[in-house]
Amino acid sequence: MAEEKFSIKAKCEGIILTIYLEGKINKDTVSDFEKGIFSAIASHPKTLPKLDAEGLQDISCEGLRALKKIRDTLGLRLKIANVSKEIYDIFDSVGFTDIFNIKKVLRTINIEGKECIGSGITCKVYKLDEDKIIKVYEPQVLYDFLIEKENDASKAAFLAGVQTPIVYDIVKVGDRFGNIFEYCDGEDLLKVIEKDREHLEDYIKSFAQAVKKAHKIQLNPTKTDSIKQNSLDTLPLLVGEGKLLNQDEYEKLKKVFEIIPDLNSFSQGDCHPGNARYKNGVITLLDLATCGRGHPIFDMGSMYIMSLVADDPEKKKITQGLKDFTCEEIKKIYDVFLKEYLGTDDPKLLEKANNQIKGVQMTRILFSEVAMPGTIAKPTLEYFKGLALAYANSGLEPPCF
Repeated sequence: MAEEKFSIKAKCEGIILTIYLEGKINKDTVSDFEKGIFSAIASHPKTLPKLDAEGLQDISCEGLRALKKIRDTLGLRLKIANVSKEIYDIFDSVGFTDIFNIKKVLRTINIEGKECIGSGITCKVYKLDEDKIIKVYEPQVLYDFLIEKENDASKAAFLAGVQTPIVYDIVKVGDRFGNIFEYCDGEDLLKVIEKDREHLEDYIKSFAQAVKKAHKIQLNPTKTDSIKQNSLDTLPLLVGEGKLLNQDEYEKLKKVFEIIPDLNSFSQGDCHPGNARYKNGVITLLDLATCGRGHPIFDMGSMYIMSLVADDPEKKKITQGLKDFTCEEIKKIYDVFLKEYLGTDDPKLLEKANNQIKGVQMTRILFSEVAMPGTIAKPTLEYFKGLALAYANSGLEPPCF
């Protein structure tokens, strides 16, 4: 009788430790399976483990018991990805779909001949048909940090009542990942403003009110991530030899997030008029990859970045959607938005809110080194880090709004 074969390989990307399962888990291999899992996790502390079951051919009762033991020992809802239909049916029949986060193997689609209707730093967008589009992500975009999170978070936001497109499933497009969304009729809000600059203030005030309305929606804590907690969990990944932060800098920047109140309010995470569509007075929010539960301050950072870009005409030229706006117009977009959202013209309150928004965003932007390594040049990240530390050293207070 041939010896049953089973092997484990592990790969760490940021905070995610992916453990690849190959072969069959049965009475002859279950000991190697169990030891291999715990050994891989012990070798990569401070990571979130997930199992990739694409190479898993079969699992016996002994394997199921061992899997539950691993789950109980770790004390978390372990993710098992790329599960075949046959293995999924086994998991489902014994109730594992209730206690594990199980994802079926992704289907593959072909986009050859499909029209590209948009592009950005992280993805290109293609129109699949009259009802659906697909975002095809660039290779540097990490699956667990942004792609799967955008799918799950977008579904939770839509079900909670946020005005956002329906999201379907994640697929493979060649060697890349894609997210399929409902095609959102209407026009990019920045394009609308560009064509009708005379009513810039009106459009931005409507946008501010749409964002404020979305912020009143409460999300289920069991279905959506806390942006604050995610920030605190990600910050340690920037610490160490050859990395962006030393221990002292980490301790200072950690306080930037700790002082922000815990809220279950919806937060888009990347809120600006380029991530919104407009039709007949209705504003739909797009690109929820970094959305979650949190204080509104997490949604103001991208608006602040717009005003920052306005100070540098060269950066404005290469910034998505802003190249045809004057620096004065970009500043006006931010100023009108902030005044309308806060409902005040008080210069002291506006200045204080602006400084807090700036400090939090300068700290959050450092996470690009984890989610999309190499996207922002190291000298630029060092510049942002300097601004973040200056804010952390200025005497932190809870957000004033």
